[in-house]
Amino acid sequence: MRIYYRGPDAIVTDEHFVWRTTSPRAVPIRDLRSIGLGRGEIKNGRSTLPVAIGAATLALATAAWLTFDTGLSYGLIAGAISGAVLTLTTWHRRNLRSWQLRAIFRGTQITLYSCTDERVFNQVTRALRRTMEEERRSRPARRLATVR
Repeated sequence: MRIYYRGPDAIVTDEHFVWRTTSPRAVPIRDLRSIGLGRGEIKNGRSTLPVAIGAATLALATAAWLTFDTGLSYGLIAGAISGAVLTLTTWHRRNLRSWQLRAIFRGTQITLYSCTDERVFNQVTRALRRTMEEERRSRPARRLATVR
């Protein structure tokens, strides 16, 4: 058995495609038809918690600056501002989209594999393509005979 890809979440061999999820699924390669790529839904919606934490930290630092008027309060306000800027710049990155491999398996449309990491997804996709190409090459030619 030849292994084309082995990773933490998928294994692609010359006979099976295994997606390691909470309930692993092994699909025979020979039963797959119409394999295609697609984009999935948003996995993680925007959370208001980081914005609320940034606003609260900024409010506390401003209160400390007005109350104490010392070097410590200036450090607190600078830290709060940099924390708020960091929160707002990374906030949009929380919206992850997934890449999906879809196929028809025994007459039913299934999601064969899904991943949010584009690099890993491309590695799995390339492995599946190599497997399918090798399977086509090794499949014996079907000869049809006419009977009279």
